[in-house]
Amino acid sequence: MRLIYIQILAFFVPIFGTAQFDTLFLPNKINLLTVAVDYEDYSFSGASLNYYDCEDCTLDSLPFGTNYVVPGDFGSMSLYLNPSTEVFFSGTIVWMGLGQQSHPQLSSNTAPPFDALPTSLAVPSFMSCLDINGAPMASNSQTDLAWETASSLQIVQLIAANDYDVLCYLYAPTVGMFDPGPAKWFFFFYKNNFSAALSENQLLDVNVYPNPAEDHLFIQNELSEQLSYKVINIHGAVVSSGQLEGNQLGVDQLDAGVYLLELINQTGKSKKVKWFKR
Repeated sequence: MRLIYIQILAFFVPIFGTAQFDTLFLPNKINLLTVAVDYEDYSFSGASLNYYDCEDCTLDSLPFGTNYVVPGDFGSMSLYLNPSTEVFFSGTIVWMGLGQQSHPQLSSNTAPPFDALPTSLAVPSFMSCLDINGAPMASNSQTDLAWETASSLQIVQLIAANDYDVLCYLYAPTVGMFDPGPAKWFFFFYKNNFSAALSENQLLDVNVYPNPAEDHLFIQNELSEQLSYKVINIHGAVVSSGQLEGNQLGVDQLDAGVYLLELINQTGKSKKVKWFKR
């Protein structure tokens, strides 16, 4: 798989309006924006927009895997797209020392569209968070403050204007005794533009509700077609699949979190819906 990297240079000339930035987001690519925020003072630390070729990645949720190497003396953390295994974050971790974040290469440039706007976005209910070791954790007041900084960037708000997903990770390059100085919050904004290649004739006309859901999802299917389904978690793993019986799907057995529901009819038309399980 081939990675293309773009870094917005400091001489980028701001122009009024957002249409000038449309070419930043490429069709038929995974567009993945990384924003780093300082752990202590929640200031902007850098950003990078990268493109990946994961054609089989889910459309509406970031399908990722983690590779955490426990630091005896030296360890590391990497995050990768699933199933393409393209790495979108990597950094070393040193016991009682100082590791380095190596990918992606971040820029501290604040020229548009990496400038901060006067307002930030509300914390999305579908945001997933990982702790230092890459284990899932609940969002908290610290992640909310870091989100306020990250979501004030114009480029983040451009992504958030359409379907997207976001992952938050706390990177601490020093372990043994936690040093907040070099630690950073990383936000990964995921926009899958492979969906732009689908024509309306390939899309299934169904509605899925409620969202969030607790016990059941209801599928409104006007044509009463026979549908198969897959429920996919944030790691890209299929946790439930089969033939849909009636107009509802039981989800009470699933853990709370963000999932993707894929529905397919007998002619191959499909629809993917991101939803949150309470």
